[in-house]
This record gives sequence, structure tokens and C-alpha cells, in this order.
Amino acid sequence: MLRMQPFTLVNARSYAEALAAWTPEAMYVAGGTDLLPNLKHGLFAPKTVISLAGIGGGVHVGENIRIDAGVTLAALAAHPTIRSVLPRSEEHTSELQSPCNLVCRLLLEK
Repeated sequence: MLRMQPFTLVNARSYAEALAAWTPEAMYVAGGTDLLPNLKHGLFAPKTVISLAGIGGGVHVGENIRIDAGVTLAALAAHPTIRSVLPRSEEHTSELQSPCNLVCRLLLEK
């Protein structure tokens, strides 16, 4: 039977709060898609899990593009600036299973 080690969950509401909660035994999580199975299988055993989901955020376009931790991969894949910077996204959409794969593949190709 799989068993997770106990941990403290911190739901950060700001970047300052997330940074203040950090310790070497902590782990940040924004979406958590892989976190639960990896905890169950003992791949991670953090004393504290700091959730960035409550911080929110967006895509900020200027001289550079800044992507905040709270941006979902679906929102990122649909963002007009990201789509214009990565114009091949329409071409790849049909062969990919998820927005995560789309964004990761296109960013790696750049």
C-alpha cells in the first residue's frame, strides 16, 4: 500500500508569503498535477508544500514576457501574444494530448 508522509500545506496569497514559507525541506506547487502521485510513490517527502495557486497572475508583455506562477497552461496556450510568438501552435494542437504538452514542446523548440 502506498503511503504519503505528512506535510504542512501553506496556501500562499502573495509572492512575499510564498518566499517567507520557504525552507530547504519545502516544495512549491502551482498546479499539482503530478504532486499527489509522486507523494504517494515516495518520490517526494517535503515537510511543507507551498501552494502558489492562490497568488493568481497573468502573462505580462513588455520588452520580455513574464509568466506568473498562477497562469494555467491552458490560459498560456490560448494567450494571443504567446500564440503570436509561437505561431506553430495551431499546427501542433491536433497531435498533442494537452495544453501542457503544447506549451512545453513549443517553448523547447524556440
